[in-house]
Amino acid sequence: MNFVDCFSFSIYRGTSTNVKMYLNFASKLVDHFCNKNNTAVVIFADDFFYKLLSHELSPHPSFFLIQSSAFDSIRHHPPKIHRHFAHLFVSSDWYHYRDVDVIFDDKHLYLLNVFRSDAPILLFRPEAHHIEPILAGYFSVKSDSLYIFDSKFFRNSFITSIFSKIFSYRYDQILLSLFIYPKLKRIALVLTSHVFFNGESIKLIHKDFF
Repeated sequence: MNFVDCFSFSIYRGTSTNVKMYLNFASKLVDHFCNKNNTAVVIFADDFFYKLLSHELSPHPSFFLIQSSAFDSIRHHPPKIHRHFAHLFVSSDWYHYRDVDVIFDDKHLYLLNVFRSDAPILLFRPEAHHIEPILAGYFSVKSDSLYIFDSKFFRNSFITSIFSKIFSYRYDQILLSLFIYPKLKRIALVLTSHVFFNGESIKLIHKDFF
């Protein structure tokens, strides 16, 4: 089955993870998106959360729970990178990479629907402190532009693992900024409340509309 939209998340147990909170977020994501037409939800989970979510969340034909450790193509990468492999598991026109604790509402979906026809890649920077070129948990890519991920550095688990050890929390954004952003800068549309960089195509959006 081919979907129009696929929202992709990574959930894993870190040193400070609030398990109950993350289970609540995951449940809300499935409820919010899986009842919308032609929309899929993919959650990549470590073994701990895979077991919990398998019991807590009801099956749905638009919900895909992926046990990351079961697939050689992703299991050697650090967990935040896993969500960028959604196209290996679900066929969709658009892939939306998000943080699992983002609170979604209709304003967010409205922005997607208004601007998706303007560019094959949408980058979102809703706050003044969002100064990374790509927010790893807040951008969208049309399926015919997935080639941006074909980087020998970004797809090399040895390199991504080194970055995760050096930069800890921000490793995914640094990897995207170094190896992916230069490939998409000229074709992406940036929806931003404050921050933009030279050479970008931008739409200034008030932060209350994100």
